[in-house]
Amino acid sequence: FVGDVLDYIPGVTTLKWNEITTSLQSGDPKHPIFQYIFECFHTLEDTPYILMNTFQELENVSLSSVEEGLKKKLFSIGPMLPPWYFDDDGGKQNVHETNKRMAASLWKEDYSCLQWLDEQTDKSVLYVSFGSLTILTCEQFVEIALGLEMSLKPILWVIRPDLMIKQMPVVFPDGYLERMHGRSCFVSWAPQKQVLIHRSIGGFFTHCGWNSTLESISAGVPILGWPYFADQMLNCRQCVDRWGLGLDIETNELGFVSKEEVCKKVKMIMQPSELLVRENSEKWKNSAHQAIGQGGSSHSHWKEFLQSFS
Repeated sequence: FVGDVLDYIPGVTTLKWNEITTSLQSGDPKHPIFQYIFECFHTLEDTPYILMNTFQELENVSLSSVEEGLKKKLFSIGPMLPPWYFDDDGGKQNVHETNKRMAASLWKEDYSCLQWLDEQTDKSVLYVSFGSLTILTCEQFVEIALGLEMSLKPILWVIRPDLMIKQMPVVFPDGYLERMHGRSCFVSWAPQKQVLIHRSIGGFFTHCGWNSTLESISAGVPILGWPYFADQMLNCRQCVDRWGLGLDIETNELGFVSKEEVCKKVKMIMQPSELLVRENSEKWKNSAHQAIGQGGSSHSHWKEFLQSFS
């Protein structure tokens, strides 16, 4: 670090101390989580190959550095998504079969939101989902809700049954649901892959977990990042500063985000013409599609990996 800034990781934009993986932020080698992470890397000593859910074009410098440092053959074979995710029709031909096979979700997916999305105009809806582990205080929930209302944008918001701290019930501001009627859809869990490739989705307000990040990149959807823990801060910083895929939410010294900040950034991400965000998102979407296509980098890596056993 130079001061509190880390700027020497190959292929990674400059990071602040609180943007590195949370398990490493203690800086204490004796910390249990710290030791667990390093133990995971020690297991690589006996591993001849490493498969990674990313693609070469997205992280070329970092992947080359990791391969050189570990002296192991590294195969980037992502994005690891179902084939229909890359179809021109947005996977509509496979929706019923998908419903049967995608039963590994933590919560039951509510497919009714897809019908609601069908009624919206192209790239008009902000999809809001903070993953399966983010916990909100009542005050923060209300502030986000008001910010989304102030933005005047249609929203599809995933509100998990366990979203609130201490399992408290979700309480909207007075009159909120009435005011949002007609431009909002709330579900306890969404079929996220199908949501992100829907024509009406124009932005993704996300915690920046890696799966969500890759899904958003592959769908060409601009990202509004609000990371929570683990690798999410790093993913968010890469999306914003290195790949030009979106914006991040600014918080105060206590990590609290205001309704004014939410409103401001939502408006910006949903009208990103001056930011080149949508142009960059489309570029990386095309790169992801090419990577998994015939002759693409991930396709070639997968073939090379399989051939190593013959």
